[in-house]
Amino acid sequence: MKRLAALALLSASVCAHAVTDNGKGIELKPLPGRHALVMTEDREVSGLCGAAVVTISGINLMREDDNPIKDLEFNGNSYTDLQVKIGTKTHSYDILSDYNMVHCVPTAKGPRLLVGSNCGGSLCSDAKDYTIINLSNGHQFPAKNASTACDTECANKALGFKYLKEGMGPR
Repeated sequence: MKRLAALALLSASVCAHAVTDNGKGIELKPLPGRHALVMTEDREVSGLCGAAVVTISGINLMREDDNPIKDLEFNGNSYTDLQVKIGTKTHSYDILSDYNMVHCVPTAKGPRLLVGSNCGGSLCSDAKDYTIINLSNGHQFPAKNASTACDTECANKALGFKYLKEGMGPR
């Protein structure tokens, strides 16, 4: 991967040439004001929350942490996916957006996965939307088809204590 990035940086000042699966080349010049091509890298993070295996794939920017699955904040895209494996069953959740956080929260009823998300478009509000995943059965709160969002107060109530504080959450 480092070699590919170095190659792109070396060749980008003139122009870049890549070959697609169908054998046709793509030639690009750097964006105005840049000396190299802009390259992004999708990442995947896996870790434990209680006994559940949590996997987030398609992350395009990650704010590093010593233990990223405990307190992870990241930017997503339309391909970002959250999966939780509980025992032998894998659950997929379509709850991620542009700005996200994932916290493994110990509660009196066992660990819960707290997912906070909000979008970054001009039509988006500043409100943060939270989902709590019960790691004993994979159920999410609020339910997938719920008509209302879960704000900070709602998430704290679902967790059973005041975990989220003012200003905490994605972005």
